[in-house]
Amino acid sequence: MDDQYVDPKYRRKKTGIINHHCYEFENFNTVLDMQIQELGNRFNEVTTELLMCKGSLSPDRNFSAFNEDKMLRLAEMYSNDFSNEQRESLNNELRIYIDNIREDKRFCNMNGISNLAKKNG
Repeated sequence: MDDQYVDPKYRRKKTGIINHHCYEFENFNTVLDMQIQELGNRFNEVTTELLMCKGSLSPDRNFSAFNEDKMLRLAEMYSNDFSNEQRESLNNELRIYIDNIREDKRFCNMNGISNLAKKNG
């Protein structure tokens, strides 16, 4: 992988680029771009926002992705499940929740939202 990359168009001409660089930037990133584009085509903005909001519930790295604004937005998206009063009090409750859960040893080193659901269940 650290050998010099030789462009197939100019078989004898060295490019000054190593094989690893060529693989990573020309092949790997091209495939990633294609996958990202395909995901964008399959999920609309609402679905993407929903996934981003739910991602802030992740317990990974001591709830480092937790975001109160995204949680409040999630409650707005599920407006039939929350009354206006519940949504108004949710902001304060979220602060208390995250402070308590980050200090609780039972939630240390937890990975994945599914594990959080099992722990709370």
